[in-house]
Amino acid sequence: MKKKKIALAATACLLAGAMFAGGATAYLTDTDTATNTFTVGEVVIDTLEPNYPGNGSDEVTDLVPMEEVNKDPQIRNTGKNRAVVYMRVDIPMANVITADESGNRNAQANTELFQFRTTDGTFNSIHDEWILLDTDYLDAEGNDTGEDQSAYVSRLYGYETVVDVDETTSPVFDVVRLANVIEEQVDNSTQNIVMTSYAIQAENIADLTTADYDDVMDAAQLTKIFQVYWNQSGDEVSDDADTSNDQTLIN
Repeated sequence: MKKKKIALAATACLLAGAMFAGGATAYLTDTDTATNTFTVGEVVIDTLEPNYPGNGSDEVTDLVPMEEVNKDPQIRNTGKNRAVVYMRVDIPMANVITADESGNRNAQANTELFQFRTTDGTFNSIHDEWILLDTDYLDAEGNDTGEDQSAYVSRLYGYETVVDVDETTSPVFDVVRLANVIEEQVDNSTQNIVMTSYAIQAENIADLTTADYDDVMDAAQLTKIFQVYWNQSGDEVSDDADTSNDQTLIN
């Protein structure tokens, strides 16, 4: 009986020793953190008119019929990513009587008050890199209407190549002129040509572009890409024009 008690006591000591040894064991461990840093890109554009004399200048004040003014709207990519760009040009219209270049009166009609051309082109010409995508005749509230009732005509142009960072497009056109309107119809009025520029990243537009996309685009491709832009950002209000230094500049 005494031997049995000694054996049990020895077993208890061994268990206690095992528990103590287990509590003091140092386990080999490790942890590792990898941080990947990504810089998010940015699409930013400026609308420039380097040869436009400036709002309020003598060259754009008190115009007479058929007077020409330098006006060369173009887009500069000032962001961090290549971009596909577009420009919308809105030209006011009025129901007026005009004369042809020989001075003969035309019938009264709703007429664009300004025409445009490239330096070497005829009215209404644009530079080859720009493609006319859409023409809308709109009332003063921006609703579609017939040409005979419209307050202005809105034309959307797309640039046929991707615009690199720090690259500037060619102008849409170079010169505008006031229509040959018979006197006392739009005298002393203020008329606005409104330009709105749009840009979307060139890379990885779903089913339309790749990561290194650099194709020359036709009207169909530009229209599809613009629809992607419009679906996402069509309700965005463009920034106000910056007319510092008598230049029109729209971000």
